[in-house]
Amino acid sequence: DGFTALVAGQVDRACACLQDAIDERISPTMRSLALIWLGWAHELRGESVTAMTSYEAALALSESHRESMYRMIALLSMGVAKWRHGEADRAIRLVRQSLELARLVNDRRTAAYCLETLAWIAADADSPRTAAVLLGAAAGLTNAVGSTNVPFAHLSVHHDECESRARLALGADEFDVARQEGASLKFNDAIELGLDVEFDGGAGSKPVVDD
Repeated sequence: DGFTALVAGQVDRACACLQDAIDERISPTMRSLALIWLGWAHELRGESVTAMTSYEAALALSESHRESMYRMIALLSMGVAKWRHGEADRAIRLVRQSLELARLVNDRRTAAYCLETLAWIAADADSPRTAAVLLGAAAGLTNAVGSTNVPFAHLSVHHDECESRARLALGADEFDVARQEGASLKFNDAIELGLDVEFDGGAGSKPVVDD
């Protein structure tokens, strides 16, 4: 009920349902998932501190049970939140931890969301070609599993802005070449890209090499 309300934009109802769902009597797995969704709901309501508290609780619960799936999603959610609040370096570390887990459990959808988030960070760091290649890699994975680039509509503005900035900086032809380079990567190669590439204006000095 909480998730249905969340995707329908009924944020107050989502928060109420999901708060009920984190009762300690339910299984740790379901509690971790409810905490993550509760964090998303609080973010949509503009309550970023409360959202981060939910993500951290989900992460701690997953780690205490040596669980990987929801730990992966909690790390990604924390990374996106940190980036949206200007903590790019911390965001990169969190997203890359999530990406490592996505490789471990062979989760192409979450891996794509990680790569998409890294593309947004690259665009912010004035690394347009890196952003374009990462966008392509994310699209390649989501197309393969019949998913979308971002899990929620309110995040699509970041995808659109990232693509627009990279396309403007590179020009349409170079942007398309870079994006296709990313889209052609196989799963493990796309993971390696996300884990290894660094950003001109941000954390590091190893951008994607121009053709």
